Amino acid sequence: MTSRRLLFAQAVFLAAPVWLSGATSAQIAHSITIYRDTYGVPHIFGPTDASCVFGAVYLQAEHNF
Repeated sequence: MTSRRLLFAQAVFLAAPVWLSGATSAQIAHSITIYRDTYGVPHIFGPTDASCVFGAVYLQAEHNF
């Protein structure tokens, strides 16, 4: 399995509880905090693992698109 497929599979597995709970992406986005330190490294904080994965996917999209 390629690393992109593995990352996608992990994101789906960890985010499934949030999707099943009916939370919208706007609600998840408001529940996480992303900040960058002095070296530009992003730090993601959220109430659940799934919300942190959402933040990581958001950062990945921000960097690559």
